[in-house]
Amino acid sequence: MSTRKLRAMVVDDEPLARDELVFLLEQLDVKVVGEAGDAPAALAGLEASKPHVVFVDLRMPGPDGLALAETLMKRSDSLSVVVVSAHDDGAIRAYEAGVVDYLLKPVRLERLAKAVERARERM
Repeated sequence: MSTRKLRAMVVDDEPLARDELVFLLEQLDVKVVGEAGDAPAALAGLEASKPHVVFVDLRMPGPDGLALAETLMKRSDSLSVVVVSAHDDGAIRAYEAGVVDYLLKPVRLERLAKAVERARERM
């Protein structure tokens, strides 16, 4: 495993869900370098924050999480994307798009740890 700290961005239109995920990531020694409430804000903050992994909510106003994931992965081969959703109906599309993992809300720490490990392996 790399000794570099994993850098993450969290994108969710619900502030409470975003705060909860940030809290859980910090428990796993992940540095949260950016947060956004929608796809345009995430894309705008991407260059400044330089995350290794982006956790995206599936259902957001404007471009959804899957559209954001596809855009992010086109911009950088090394960027990992994890979809976080209260709904399981987007999982197949997300995996076909190439996401590293798909987490269901409410996110459990043990399950999040597996997604973080997958992202670390791609660093």
